[in-house]
Amino acid sequence: MLGLADSLGGSGKEVAEAFFYRGESDLEHQAKVGWLTLAFLNNFPGFFGELSNRSGFQPEIWSLVTVALCHDVGEVGIGDIPDDGRPEHDSKNDTELRVFKTLMRAFCSYNASEAIAVFERFQQKHSSTGAALFMLDKLEAVLALLFLEKHGAVGNLENKASLTAQDKYFMEAAESNNPADVWAIHFKLVVQGCFPKSLFEPILKMMETAFVDVRGELPKWWDKEVPPYEK
Repeated sequence: MLGLADSLGGSGKEVAEAFFYRGESDLEHQAKVGWLTLAFLNNFPGFFGELSNRSGFQPEIWSLVTVALCHDVGEVGIGDIPDDGRPEHDSKNDTELRVFKTLMRAFCSYNASEAIAVFERFQQKHSSTGAALFMLDKLEAVLALLFLEKHGAVGNLENKASLTAQDKYFMEAAESNNPADVWAIHFKLVVQGCFPKSLFEPILKMMETAFVDVRGELPKWWDKEVPPYEK
């Protein structure tokens, strides 16, 4: 979609070239969200509420990591619908929840019901747990783009078959067609407008650190005042 990957398979190539020929799988994205979940749980006390302050085996933590590792499993039924303002993205929750419930049949009823509850909170961005997982999911997408940029592969939103109104709005706000900028400025605006500072501050700090690591400085839009996007 962004011109960063082809549909062919490839191996034994440099990072950016290999990604171009193979692309990124849902499994890889989910694994990285799972890793970020554990990293934030251990490094930011209170990020996941009371779960952050307990020790020993916790069914809630199992459910949290299970959702992080399997949150996109619904795409086997509905495909990958970008969060770019298209109405299909906002109407896919029922299908994704149904597929997730099917996957959870592999587990005992207690663990399955706990994981399904966390998944529903993730879909609704409800409670600190759901909001935190939502933000980590979006953060990973931006980090993946910056990782590829560091290796010389830069996407372009104008490679999309059809730009949405949301795409155009944030391209103009960021003064860039680089999806790392466009997705990041959109994400930054959303989290600052919807979630408490205690949740979004560590997320934005990691994103800020990644931009500086890759580019040597923050994007010019980082502190820009951008009016909320109205669909």
